[in-house]
Amino acid sequence: MYSASTDKQTPPPDAGKFIRIGIAAIIGIIIFAAVGNQAVILSMNFTEFGDQFSKPLYYTLVSTIILSAIALVRVNITGRSSIFWYVISTGIGFLGSGGQQPISTN
Repeated sequence: MYSASTDKQTPPPDAGKFIRIGIAAIIGIIIFAAVGNQAVILSMNFTEFGDQFSKPLYYTLVSTIILSAIALVRVNITGRSSIFWYVISTGIGFLGSGGQQPISTN
């Protein structure tokens, strides 16, 4: 027999949404486990070796900052292919453009 309750069909659940959430959760758990493992190893090395472990990390950080500053400000006058010249030419272009011009003149 016909019944109003049997006429309405419920849509199937969106399984793709749950799969995406599950995959994101699994990736998050893997990243959390890897970072946690590395943090424990780093902490143990700091505790056990002290200055013998932290000095090379400090020198690596300082040398990285110095070398990146040299690469940023490296000036190649003949080729003008450095980041410094790019920033200078772009800044002059922005300053030299003056005020904004209207889109249409009519």
